[in-house]
Amino acid sequence: MTSQGHAYTRLRRALETRSSALMIRAAAAELPVPVPLEDALDICLALLDLEPDTYPRTATRWGSRLAIERKLDLVDAQLALAALAALPGPAAKAGAEALIEISTRSLGTSFVSDLSCGRSGASAPGDCALSDASWGMLRPGEK
Repeated sequence: MTSQGHAYTRLRRALETRSSALMIRAAAAELPVPVPLEDALDICLALLDLEPDTYPRTATRWGSRLAIERKLDLVDAQLALAALAALPGPAAKAGAEALIEISTRSLGTSFVSDLSCGRSGASAPGDCALSDASWGMLRPGEK
């Protein structure tokens, strides 16, 4: 396995365990190439949980990178940043839905996750928006 493979494996392991922001940053720094956009979002979401004070800067960098790499128009770029800003608060569900919509339009597929049911507070399955698995990706550790 190449050194890039080992470094990427360490990054994925650090993101899956979410035990330390320092470990995530160190693993990302070892990569010989920039962190893929999808993994960068996972880093951003991990920092939302592990270091909420650094999340706004991280989210701004990721949103800017999304806009540049995916050539988003002004409306979608603005929506992406607003969605990221909503994730730490009570509008997390709306933010997640907006990120999913933007990723679907900009990539042809959603790299965030599919929405179905979960932490929306809805009582009937048809009223739900986030699945437990989707919510777990967007807000790990929250039940």
